[in-house]
Amino acid sequence: YNPSLIYFNKKLYINFREDIFEDPKLHPYSQPHSTKNTYFVFTYPELQESRSEILLTNHPLLRNVTNRANLGVGVEDVRFFIWQNEIWAIGCMLDTFPTQRWKLRYGMVLFSLKNSQNVKRLPMFPEKTKTTWGVFVEKNWLPFELPDGTLRIITHYFLPIFCYFDISMNSFEGNLQYTNGTSEELRGSAGPIKILQSRNLHLIFLHNQTGGKNRKYVQYACIFDSRTMRVTHKSLPFTFDCMDNFKITTSKRTQELCKRVYLSSAIVVDKHYQFGLGWMDHAGIIVSVPVEEVVKLLLPNLTL
Repeated sequence: YNPSLIYFNKKLYINFREDIFEDPKLHPYSQPHSTKNTYFVFTYPELQESRSEILLTNHPLLRNVTNRANLGVGVEDVRFFIWQNEIWAIGCMLDTFPTQRWKLRYGMVLFSLKNSQNVKRLPMFPEKTKTTWGVFVEKNWLPFELPDGTLRIITHYFLPIFCYFDISMNSFEGNLQYTNGTSEELRGSAGPIKILQSRNLHLIFLHNQTGGKNRKYVQYACIFDSRTMRVTHKSLPFTFDCMDNFKITTSKRTQELCKRVYLSSAIVVDKHYQFGLGWMDHAGIIVSVPVEEVVKLLLPNLTL
């Protein structure tokens, strides 16, 4: 489930996540240490599979961290992106407090598909983040490349201005840029996707804060300006109809019936959005929708 997609050099890369529980009673919920990622490469548009690999198998960086808690290796919620003409990925890894074995927190890891040894841990800025149940709750970071080659990573989605930090190939450390004022806090789903007719406008997909066991996912499409990181447009809440081929809908009744459908990836190929969906943490689904249809339904008053 939780598929992540990227299109690069006429090939479509799709990563899927699966849970591997050694003891479901001890670890009843999926966590980075109980996660395996496998990505597949398809020729496009024929969609013939060319190869598959497991991401970050036993990388020393993860092994050294997770072994302190006697747990396995894994990266959760992997998202692909292009940086300086290479495929990279970002995901959430396990970390632990030194003196409390079972009080877990999350860290972030950035890695290259071209060079499996090029793996970097990223700072979490704990003093700027909210905490719940001993973990840093926002792990859905969304990166995108600026015109000068800098990688900008959005860490928190406080509307109308996002929190972010910038890194370069020479330095993987950056200062968090954040605002104290917020009208609404959402979480990252997919994107950002550069709007072709604009140098600075991007489309990003976000979701609500879902709560605990009784999760109910609602998605939003937003337009933001990369110069100010300010959201200029926000769509109506929507979901993907699990009873009708996962069509996009703004129906509140369908949002309730399909509350366990969530968006984990979005790219544009041949004037179609390719959406990666997770369903009830058990299945990964790919849905193709024309760009014009998405804009007309979700952002009807916006001219792109």
